[in-house]
Amino acid sequence: MTPAQVVDTIASRKPSSELGSPEPERQSRSLARVVKQKPDSYAAAAEDLKRLDPTYLRAALNGLAAAVRAGRVFDWKPVVDMCVWVASRPRQIPGRKETPFDLDAHYDNQVRKVAETTISRLARKGYTEFLDLR
Repeated sequence: MTPAQVVDTIASRKPSSELGSPEPERQSRSLARVVKQKPDSYAAAAEDLKRLDPTYLRAALNGLAAAVRAGRVFDWKPVVDMCVWVASRPRQIPGRKETPFDLDAHYDNQVRKVAETTISRLARKGYTEFLDLR
């Protein structure tokens, strides 16, 4: 599947409390592993990733950060743009309550922290041009 197809699939799923239904947290861990394996494709699809719920956006950013730690090379500019977008989101998602193993209730410090960590790791790996984007 292409990153756009993955985003479409995830974005179209509605959480279910039925026994055996996919848990958002488990799905997000799977997404992080896929993103780590194909960071160039997912970095290029950063605009599409913005359509994801914060739970999955956090996972995608975790996957990209893991790829940087593993020495993978990809175009970082769309990732930085996405991180800036994440930082500009309102904190609360109306009507969303926080529950364990469910969707993230907001764009809280956790998602923002992942964005900051991603940028920091890119800088340490020599991708310093992003500083001009701040």
